[in-house]
Amino acid sequence: MSDISVRLAEPTTEDIDVVAGLLVAIDKHYGVDPAPPLAAQIRHVEQRMLGLGSSTYVGLGHFGGAPSGLALFAPVHMGVDRGGIVFLKDLFVMPNARRKGLGRALMYLIASVGADLGCSRIDFSVHPENAAARALYDRLGGTGDPDRMYYLIGGDALEALANDP
Repeated sequence: MSDISVRLAEPTTEDIDVVAGLLVAIDKHYGVDPAPPLAAQIRHVEQRMLGLGSSTYVGLGHFGGAPSGLALFAPVHMGVDRGGIVFLKDLFVMPNARRKGLGRALMYLIASVGADLGCSRIDFSVHPENAAARALYDRLGGTGDPDRMYYLIGGDALEALANDP
């Protein structure tokens, strides 16, 4: 585990460039075509993810000194007696760093930040065919919730909803 390090990204030029590069790797991994150019990713990270007032937390993971993992998450606080929830949007580890403990280390970072902020759980989804990720989450004590369904509203449906008074 000594080759692994994790930390929260900061709004520095170096971290912005690293996060943007990892977002490009995520796009390639998922077959996004055409993927946004690196310059557009850099602007996006600078303005929306690590910019002033952003509620997004970015966990950076390094393996062997190289940027190799990314976690995008945000806390949501509910009523005063209900604590909060961390919503994990993405946890991505580069292929050469998988099964080395980096995913677990990023989950630890998310849990630590969440606990410090008064959150009582982490909510996330995982593709049913991603057996390695599901095994990791099982080992960490994660459980599926048969009482909930994951919904998406996007594209034309989101546009119609946003324009419907």
